[in-house]
Amino acid sequence: MICAQFETQLTETKSHHEQLVQSLNEEQQRIKQEMEKLEANHQEEKNRLKSEYEALVQETKEKEKVYKSAFASLYFTNDIY
Repeated sequence: MICAQFETQLTETKSHHEQLVQSLNEEQQRIKQEMEKLEANHQEEKNRLKSEYEALVQETKEKEKVYKSAFASLYFTNDIY
C-alpha cells in the first residue's frame, strides 16, 4: 500500500515536473523569438539611419562643391575688375 502511494506520488510529481519544464521551454522559445524580432527591428532602424546619414553627407559634399565653385567664380570675376 505504501509502495503504491509512493508510485502514485512519484508519477504525479514527474508529470508536474515535465509540465513545468515544457512550460519553461515554451516561454524560453517565446522570449528568444521576441529578442530576434527586436534585434531585426533594431538592425533595420540602424540601417535606415545609416542610409539617411550617408545621404546627408553626400548632399553636404555636393553643396560644398557648388559653394566653392561659386566662390571661386565670384573671387576670380571680382579680381579682374
